Amino acid sequence: MQLFREIHVRLKEQGGGIVNICLVPSWKMWRWAAIRQWADPHGMEYETFYVPTFYVPIIGRNFNWRYCLSALERAIAAPELYDGVFAPWLYPDGVGAVLYASLNGLPSWIMALGSDVVNLDYSMRRKIILRACNKAKKVICVCQSVKDGMLRKGAPDTDKITIVPNGVDTNLFRYQPVEKAANRIGKPGLLSAGNRKTVLYVGNLAHVKGPDILLSAWQQYKNAMNNELAMGDADCIAQRKADRLVVIGEGPMLAGLKKMTRLLRIDDSVFFVGAVSHDKVAAWMNVADVLCLPSRSEGMPNVVLEALACGLPVVASNVGACKEMLADSPESQTVPAETPDILTDAIVRILALKVDRKAMSERYANARSWADQARQILAIMEQS
Repeated sequence: MQLFREIHVRLKEQGGGIVNICLVPSWKMWRWAAIRQWADPHGMEYETFYVPTFYVPIIGRNFNWRYCLSALERAIAAPELYDGVFAPWLYPDGVGAVLYASLNGLPSWIMALGSDVVNLDYSMRRKIILRACNKAKKVICVCQSVKDGMLRKGAPDTDKITIVPNGVDTNLFRYQPVEKAANRIGKPGLLSAGNRKTVLYVGNLAHVKGPDILLSAWQQYKNAMNNELAMGDADCIAQRKADRLVVIGEGPMLAGLKKMTRLLRIDDSVFFVGAVSHDKVAAWMNVADVLCLPSRSEGMPNVVLEALACGLPVVASNVGACKEMLADSPESQTVPAETPDILTDAIVRILALKVDRKAMSERYANARSWADQARQILAIMEQS
């Protein structure tokens, strides 16, 4: 959204702009009419069209790109009105978009964000993805680790692939006093429990993001309280009883995760907030004590940049670009993926630190902006 906005602003200065075609996968064809009526909730200047796209769950993963292609062919009546196609997701959307552009004589650029690269692990998908990459003018990766991963799977040579790091809106994601942030969320009572700690998760509730791993780690964290009870450590007990895990996001695992909290007997300390606006995410980041990203696979997760810009320490799986993103943050830590016990230890260590949140935020005040990313991408388009 932020990237599209910045690209549109710059193209508008030249008398152009963007049209956003958002493919919405749904095998429930009776819902398609309603999907077509959706409106952009953010009120962006550019036009956004929501296009229902048929797909086959699970068994259809190797050929759902065909449905993306068909949806674009139905949705775009006059391809000659456009100058090019930019596809910021590798598969299946990106493959469908690049092949659509090729069939209609339009130049295209495809972008790999990280989690989408896992599709290259499957031979049938890898073949069609590499075909699309060869047809595109350039393949844009958000970080070196994503580029390296694509090259290992047979992507075009390095001249074809270029790196453009993500941006962050530091006007929004910045340090603010916790009292102000709590009021911004609309729940000033968040601070009523004294010294309790808040662990924050922000992201899609999908397997690749590992929220189930975090719940397992959180159970271990809370169970440690019982051990301290036996040892008579009253101060630690009082704190950990109040400590909580706040989960922001929606996704296919939501119902299963809620059930998991009940089975693990941690449902009294895990709060599912749902999807919230960017300004509320920024506020939660200023209320929380640590952001936890337990992903199984990543690219260059923007949520890490946003947390650092807010002065929020991060514990993340050592996947994608996480390690390089956190290399200059002594307040943060990476852990091996899918290791709940190590994740628990890292959370405990980070929560025990005394962090100057304002000073930490100021270190990232000059982080790359979305405008920087937009300018670099447009320059690539002009030169290729």
